[in-house]
Amino acid sequence: MIEKEIINTPDFFEEAINCYTSKDNNFEILSNYEKFGMTQEEMQEYIRPVQEFCKQVNEQFSVVIEEFPKLKAFLKLTDTELQEGSILLIFYRNLLRIEQGIGKFTKEDLAFIHMLNKDQYSEAISDEKVYVKDVTELIQYLETQSLEDAYKMRLISLYMDRLVIKDQIMKLKKVAEDIVQKSYHLVKHIVEEELIRMKEPDYLDEILKDSIRIFMEQGKKFTLIPSICKYNSLGMEGVDNFYIFHVGIYVVNLVKRKNQNKFNDAQLIADLKAISDATRLRMLHMLSMKRMYIQEMAEELKLTPATVSHHINILLTMRYVLLTVDASKSKKVYYELNQEKLEGLSKSILNLTNKYY
Repeated sequence: MIEKEIINTPDFFEEAINCYTSKDNNFEILSNYEKFGMTQEEMQEYIRPVQEFCKQVNEQFSVVIEEFPKLKAFLKLTDTELQEGSILLIFYRNLLRIEQGIGKFTKEDLAFIHMLNKDQYSEAISDEKVYVKDVTELIQYLETQSLEDAYKMRLISLYMDRLVIKDQIMKLKKVAEDIVQKSYHLVKHIVEEELIRMKEPDYLDEILKDSIRIFMEQGKKFTLIPSICKYNSLGMEGVDNFYIFHVGIYVVNLVKRKNQNKFNDAQLIADLKAISDATRLRMLHMLSMKRMYIQEMAEELKLTPATVSHHINILLTMRYVLLTVDASKSKKVYYELNQEKLEGLSKSILNLTNKYY
């Protein structure tokens, strides 16, 4: 049986960081109201509490971050981070989970090293762990990886300043939590309502059945953490013997609404737009042959993993592909074609003749 743990409050430090880094592109959903069976006014009212929360937090955090220039530099996200998440937040999460160092590796060393063992850093599809003992080894390792140059430099900078960065994160954390706490009343009722729904046994089924397949050994555990700023997204981390889901407080309801209105014209236009790109169309052809990892697709397409992640996230959002996590074996994440989605799109196009002629 899979055990489910629910964290009752969002991580206020992460919320502050996300409000700051997402301020320019967090509410595109306001222009897509028809896909969710809403009027523009209904969508605006629906999103308003989160929008006001993010605005207030960002205004105050933008002042405070000026006192931490080293951290501020890390919060101007690279293209890879826009797809995979801020390395500052990943480093922060690892620091919270690692209790102490091991041998010659300090807690800060391990928090960084764990980042290098995420799927997007690994060229080889294997379970072998990557360890680096100094900056020279890190540079040598990164030279073998087809990562964005700006991202490589960011990893090197973080490694070289990891002790200072850790201390500054902990100082900023206290201030950021106070900032978020002051505005939390705007969304607290929404979070509490979602926490009640999270206890339902089929809470994530609507999302997982259409986008993510997870094959897990018995005894594995899910941890669910509510997310305010990332209100319409589902983030997933694999950590040892459990998976952590950062669940947007609106994401389950929005998916249900979208599924109930899947045959409207706005959805059809969005579906067709997603595959009008030549690269994404080629990716669908590739995935029709076999399931693939990000690195495999990047090599075949001669693109960076960050670029492939950008395209695959669009296809994943529109459910053209399925994300599969095999936690029982290699613990790798791979993608495969969602044939049901293509069949549904074909039917929608054919229905045009019945609807209008």
